[in-house]
Order: sequence, then structure tokens, then C-alpha cells
Amino acid sequence: MKKIVLAVLLTLCFSNAFAGIDEGIDAGTKNLFVYGGSAYPYALELNGVETEYGSLGYAFGAQFVYNSKDWLGLGLDFNYSKADDNLTSTGDTTKSQMWTGMFMMKIYLYPEEGVRFYLPLYGGFGNAKISSSGTTNLNSTETGLAAGTGLGIDFDLNDMWILGVEFRFTRMFIDSFGANKLNNDFDYSNGLIKLGYKF
Repeated sequence: MKKIVLAVLLTLCFSNAFAGIDEGIDAGTKNLFVYGGSAYPYALELNGVETEYGSLGYAFGAQFVYNSKDWLGLGLDFNYSKADDNLTSTGDTTKSQMWTGMFMMKIYLYPEEGVRFYLPLYGGFGNAKISSSGTTNLNSTETGLAAGTGLGIDFDLNDMWILGVEFRFTRMFIDSFGANKLNNDFDYSNGLIKLGYKF
């Protein structure tokens, strides 16, 4: 699978260089992205006990970006991440999920190029839910501030379409789930494939 993804990325890098398309970012343009990919929840320490609340799962979302300058995009991002069920050593089944709605900044490196890296910065609100069944029964939801960052790369497919890949790390700043004290933050990471429209 990794070889296939690498082959696609290399093909895009070389093909758009000879396609005569309008490459790069222009100030005043807008992009609309939809995306999907993987979601991974980090272990939580509740009441002094570290537990994996879920395993590798899925994510999807959408974002709108206004390129105020050729090197800077500003916008909104909405993300849903859900972990698959995890079976703990004590026989409990644990799971978690997270919604976020965040403002974003997208800082482009080499914005004039058809293939360009970018640094995303996110800040806003999130809603986290965890549950456990078996020897320990828990079902709790919390809302709080959220922030994220990562690294991405965009490829101009033609004058209208963009293909992107992004790794993202998101943290929710909450200190408890119900009456259960949380000794660390609620963290997720995402590996995303994005399709964008330029207008």
C-alpha cells in the first residue's frame, strides 16, 4: 500500500510540471476541501490508571480556506474522528470519539509551486466521548477548547482540483470525564487524504 501511495505522489509531482496548468496559490482565491482517513486515540490516564480508549479508527471532515496572501490561508475546519473498539487486558471494551470545529491557518512553503508543503495551525472547540463496558462501566462526554497542528502537502491536479495529504495532531484541553479525573489531555492523531476545489 505504501508503495502505491508513493507511486501516485511521484506521478503527480512530475505530471503537473508538464501539464501547463495554473500552479500555485494566488492571493484572494478560495479552496473547499473534503477529506477522510485514519484516527488514532492516545492513552488516557483516568484516576491514575492508564487505559487505551479505542484503537486505530477512521476520520472525515471538511474545510474552507481563504488565501488572504499567496503564502497564508485562513479558514474553518470541521472534523469527526472515531476509534475502533479496544479490548483491554482486564476484559473491558473501550472506545472514544471526537468532534472538532476550529479556525485554521495554513502557512504555505513555496506557494507558487504546483507541489507545496504547508504547516496547518488549528484552534477552536471540541467534544470528546469515551465509554467502557465490562468490569468497568463508563459513558462520559466533555466539551472544551481544542488545538492542533501537523504537516501537509498539496498537489495541483489541474486548474480546479487539488489532492492533499496531511498528518494532524489534535489536543482537547479537558481535566475530567464526569467525576473521573483526567491526568493528561485528550489527544488524537489523523492521517488524512484531501480533495480540494479551487475557486
